[in-house]
Amino acid sequence: MQHKKFYEWSIKLLDVLIEGLFNPPPTFGTLFSLLEQSDEGRSLIRSLMISGVDICDDWFESPELKIALTKFCAEDLISPRTKGTGFVIFSLIPLMHKYGGGIAVGGSGALSEAMGRCILHHGGTILTSSPVEKVIVTSGTAKGIVLRSGEEILAEKAVISNLHAKQIPFLVGAENVPEAYANSLINLNQSSHRSICTGYALHEAPNFTGGDEINESCTVTFATRSYEEFLRIYDDYEYGYTHTEMPIITCQTRIDPTRAPKGKHTMHLFHHEPYQLADGGAARWDEIGEEIADGILHALQKQTTNMGPDNIIGRWVETPLDLERRNPAMIGGDYNHIGRYLHQMMANRYLPGWGYKTPVERFWMCGPSTHPGGSVCGGGRAAVQAIMEELGIDFEKVIER
Repeated sequence: MQHKKFYEWSIKLLDVLIEGLFNPPPTFGTLFSLLEQSDEGRSLIRSLMISGVDICDDWFESPELKIALTKFCAEDLISPRTKGTGFVIFSLIPLMHKYGGGIAVGGSGALSEAMGRCILHHGGTILTSSPVEKVIVTSGTAKGIVLRSGEEILAEKAVISNLHAKQIPFLVGAENVPEAYANSLINLNQSSHRSICTGYALHEAPNFTGGDEINESCTVTFATRSYEEFLRIYDDYEYGYTHTEMPIITCQTRIDPTRAPKGKHTMHLFHHEPYQLADGGAARWDEIGEEIADGILHALQKQTTNMGPDNIIGRWVETPLDLERRNPAMIGGDYNHIGRYLHQMMANRYLPGWGYKTPVERFWMCGPSTHPGGSVCGGGRAAVQAIMEELGIDFEKVIER
């Protein structure tokens, strides 16, 4: 029954948290002053300060349950022992219960495509394969951008970037950024670990030895039986050592058959790994990427009956280094841009006091570097409110249309 009590406790805090995701965050001082007014708020403050491991130790005895819950913290690319990760547990569990999960038919790219159609419908223009070389800054104000091709595009109202916060000085020019601000960007902390993702085209969906109930699941997560071993693995990542025994297996075609030809399947094996390897640094991923992917597949093969070579049509591997190459904004292969530590969350993200602003007028930030961080979590809604307010646009009237 303890898990039920945990849910009942955490659900009381969920609405406060969800409201904060979709709107610009208040300053830490304001937030804490408000939370101090109630027992639930004071409980939330404590949960913000402690780790996922601390939360589990408070509530549960079962090491298996502790592993299952603290792996939620690890999905945020932060070691579950890190102070300030407790809120991940009590937010994700009630979130899934109350709202459930959803995926776009055809793949997550379908969401981006729908947004693109909306932009085009309203007269916007979308350019692809058009890297931005720099932001045009005149008298401290952003006036437009220059593409790598040399083409200039002038801005009527503002320039908004979802690139990495650390890239701001390179975009606007170091002369337009105060030294103290530039140093703060340099000191931003990235996540404690990264990930390797392996995509498979299959004849059959994986058949788990655990039975039909597992086979009906779109996503299955592996972990070690030992809680101590589980936690030590995340310690290893911070020292640059790889592991292959704890993949997350997602077979999307179990619930969305449009992602593969009729009768076939797709699967992703996602596994946490370090970026800087203990032996050879990040560059060594080019040597060992396939080997690590083989090891992760082997972990799956031990728990399934049909994941041999005959079932695999093709494979694609993306190491943390590959991700950085594919998307240069994901420095160090960090899809959160910067770690979702408490000192870099809410109003402290990307830097305390800056929110979505930069030292250059009319040049704004959005995306993973800003609140609420990486993943599909409505961050654009929060960013646009701050930008519209500065530009004198009534957000409420816009969304009523």
